[in-house]
Amino acid sequence: MAVREALTVAGIGIDDVATFGLYSCFPVPVFNICDGMDIAPDDPRGLTLTGGLPFFGGAGNNYSMHGIAETVARCEARQGNSGSWVLTAGS
Repeated sequence: MAVREALTVAGIGIDDVATFGLYSCFPVPVFNICDGMDIAPDDPRGLTLTGGLPFFGGAGNNYSMHGIAETVARCEARQGNSGSWVLTAGS
């Protein structure tokens, strides 16, 4: 519900999201978001910006901040592309 509300407030749909930074220490919340938003696990945009828990460590390793930093880097790389939206969610 939170993701749907955030998209509504932003005036965009899930297809307008350029990249995803979905994170949880457990896979169930990530797949719940995927199921609820009709995002395929093999979506070509990917589900993570940094590789997820097995590749980047848990909350004690400041995962969310690294996801935000990667989001900024990707947005800067797409300068002039007003259609770039990023969904970052974590637990």
